[in-house]
Amino acid sequence: MEPSVKGSILAVALAQLFELVERGKVDLREVEDTLGREWYEAARAGRIAPSAWYPVDFYDRVLVLMMSRAGDGRSEYLVELGRQAAGALASQGIYKQLDRQAGDEADERFVRQLLTLAKALYSFTRWELEALDADEGWFVIRISEAERYPESLRWRNCGFLEAMTAHAVGRPCTLTSERATPDCIRFRIQWRSRP
Repeated sequence: MEPSVKGSILAVALAQLFELVERGKVDLREVEDTLGREWYEAARAGRIAPSAWYPVDFYDRVLVLMMSRAGDGRSEYLVELGRQAAGALASQGIYKQLDRQAGDEADERFVRQLLTLAKALYSFTRWELEALDADEGWFVIRISEAERYPESLRWRNCGFLEAMTAHAVGRPCTLTSERATPDCIRFRIQWRSRP
């Protein structure tokens, strides 16, 4: 299987893209040219199945188009869209296993649930907990086998992971990421300690 993503996250990105079209931020003709006629028609008709696999290259084209047109080429735009995607998926109740009780911390169990979610969403890459210090309020996720993992997806996941963790711990989080090698990406998530 070629590197692929689940339709649930692709559908959220496509909804964001067509919202940008409606707001006049992205030209509909450019969407069709970028996606190709077949994908464009499937997207417009809502034929993206949440549980089906779709090529990561297609997902990358959607993200890059939004970043280049509506985000003026800034990666921070995709980070913000990732935050919004986390909220959209949470409101749909798709990832209830990540819900936490008030006062819960982002412990190893929570991080392992994030890793299980990643395994369900991406047909490629390997996600692992590299380090965790719940007392100090941080953890690091390492993605290996990531040579086909696009930068657009890395930026979007910065916002997604930040928002999911902030929701879980009930406090603001910061996230940094780096592509340490062409094959390795790290996300470091930190939250403010309780007073």
